[in-house]
Amino acid sequence: MIRTGQLVASACQKNPLTPFINTDATVRDLDLARHLMGDQKLNYIGYSYGTWLGSWYAKRFPETTGRMLLDANMPFHATMQAAFEADPMTFQRDFREVVVPYLTRLGGMFGLGETPEEVYQKYAGLGEPIKSVVGGATASMLYNRDAYPSIGVVLKVASVVDGLIKASPNAGTEAWLAQAAQATYFPNQKLNNVARSMAAELLYYRDSLVTQTPVPVVLTEGSATNTAVICNDTAWNQDLGYWRGADERNAVESPLIGGSFVSIPCLYWKGGPTVKKPEVPAQMPPVLMLQNEYDPATPKEGALAALKATPNARMIMIDDEPQHAAFPYDTDCVDLPVTRYFLTGELPAAELTSCAAKPLPFEAQVYPVGEKFTSGSLSTQSMRAQAVKDPRALKALARNRQTIAQQSAALHGISSPLDLDALNRFFKK
Repeated sequence: MIRTGQLVASACQKNPLTPFINTDATVRDLDLARHLMGDQKLNYIGYSYGTWLGSWYAKRFPETTGRMLLDANMPFHATMQAAFEADPMTFQRDFREVVVPYLTRLGGMFGLGETPEEVYQKYAGLGEPIKSVVGGATASMLYNRDAYPSIGVVLKVASVVDGLIKASPNAGTEAWLAQAAQATYFPNQKLNNVARSMAAELLYYRDSLVTQTPVPVVLTEGSATNTAVICNDTAWNQDLGYWRGADERNAVESPLIGGSFVSIPCLYWKGGPTVKKPEVPAQMPPVLMLQNEYDPATPKEGALAALKATPNARMIMIDDEPQHAAFPYDTDCVDLPVTRYFLTGELPAAELTSCAAKPLPFEAQVYPVGEKFTSGSLSTQSMRAQAVKDPRALKALARNRQTIAQQSAALHGISSPLDLDALNRFFKK
């Protein structure tokens, strides 16, 4: 992992364009776009990294900042390191405190265990490399609440496949494939067929990992841009001992994605940042922040600290909501204040307003988790959030949420090696 991080950093910094790929350059492009469109102000919605970008714009160009919603907030008052360093704990927290109890409550559907401890052990007891594959797949699905049932399927399939391997450790991939093709995963025949296909995919991928040979590391345009931005924007601690210690702890305490910080190219980035973050201006324009309590990728702790460090900011916190990003959320408590702000410029009166989450898929109520966020009661609203009731708008919302999840997962270096499309189609039906 150390060697990979070194090679990526070296390759990126050989490109003469790399120093100019940073957030400051992008906010200047945004302001140019605003000017070319003839807009006096930039009205903006930013998700995840988009909150870092929007905050940077508001501080660099306060006089042309219009109405700005920052949803799924990075700690934009701090550093990129602060944003990424929390990831192992917050993904683990979302999985342990929200998803595992959820899968336990839907025990009849998944049959993973009668208590959260039993369900978690289904993951914790997996052998490598299956455990790592399941960790990456689970982390990628934590971004979107609609994918939470699919986590149960992946975990069930993995536990059955893992059991076949442990029962006959010397049988080999072909024998395990034959057994997995005959195994029963779920009573629903259609879901069972999907599970059998996933079991085969998991076994083939496991085999490729066990027998892997060195291959070139190829950065796509997106991953190369991501690397340049997170390394160029703010400084990183480059003490390798510090990160090896963090990896040792996270591998034990937060195994879902923990243990690989030493592969981050920024630890080996020569010369440090290529830009300086703008200071908070004397007249900071007001912004509206929206935050999910259990967002795994942009946790509440960083978001609340950013709120405190941003004059004239207001936040709507969705209590008990676990997914990444929210708007439009399809509840009046969330969508109406946001809509009113964009139409009239009126922000919520309180610095922090709390809204209730929606039930998770297949459930009729919300099960509280974590601390309780409260706020003053909202005044009666005269307008309704009708746009997200329209079927076409709902489809657009689903596509939008998928795009947000994919882009944010790429930013955090999280991807699933498994093809989850069949699962998603099954639960959409």
